Amino acid sequence: MQPTKSTSKKLVKPKKNAKKVARLESEDAEPKALITIDERQGLIFQSKKDLLDYFGPKVDDFELDWRKKRPADDYTREEMRKLKEELDLVLDDPDEVWMEEKKFDDLSVSFFMRQVDEHWHLAIVHVAQDDQTPTFVYFHFPTKGKEFFRSYRRGYKVYDRIFEKVIPGMIDGDALSDGDDLAVGLYLSMMKIRGEKDVAEDKFQELGNLREETLQGPDEIWRKTDMDGHVLVVFIKEFAEQEFTDLHYVAVTLEDPQSNTHSLLFTFPTNDESLLDRYRQGENLQADEVVQESSH
Repeated sequence: MQPTKSTSKKLVKPKKNAKKVARLESEDAEPKALITIDERQGLIFQSKKDLLDYFGPKVDDFELDWRKKRPADDYTREEMRKLKEELDLVLDDPDEVWMEEKKFDDLSVSFFMRQVDEHWHLAIVHVAQDDQTPTFVYFHFPTKGKEFFRSYRRGYKVYDRIFEKVIPGMIDGDALSDGDDLAVGLYLSMMKIRGEKDVAEDKFQELGNLREETLQGPDEIWRKTDMDGHVLVVFIKEFAEQEFTDLHYVAVTLEDPQSNTHSLLFTFPTNDESLLDRYRQGENLQADEVVQESSH
């Protein structure tokens, strides 16, 4: 028996599109070949008119939504035109990508988001299923409104730039691997306070095989409620027969107060006693007091 492992969708950065991304505002000449947006979904068009007939109403929906909700003091049309070249940067190197599934019939819509200098830029796009590249831009705009910008975090998160900072600590089945905000925040906080002589982060994957034994037979279990009300339960086990002196393995889980079960947030090895003491806080539990849920 052990804490629940995560089965959420993995965060993956969309690929750059070597070809020009289609958009209705383009002034390019009529193409001589078919316009392929998403072959798997049958989005292949004979002409720009066909493309306009299909996507035009959807583009209008997004523009109308933008008009209704944009801040009164936001960029003017003229100012927006001067910033339109930022689109390539947003598509090639976003800070975040969100996806709203089946927004239009069977079509999903993706929201590519990035801060540029002191403002934010959003691109609402179609991402082709075959190669996960953006192929059509419904609408894009810069904005001064941070909260307005954040309102486009719709559906579920596909990618977050900060996710790249925690890749060494990800082990399949934990919430860190899914880019869970709580897991990522706690992991990065842990990395900031680790001692310089602690187990190197590039060893985390190699020592990941200690996770199951830690969860199955911990030496210590600690429960603490953090400032945001999260009930964290920490499993700690010492491993003497390893290449590292005083090696301990730590598994941080989130407790569901109603069911008293635990979901696995992240794990890590350490031989830093002061770091361990930071996780030995709250209520010291006996192993048989913790009800655990089978993994999926």
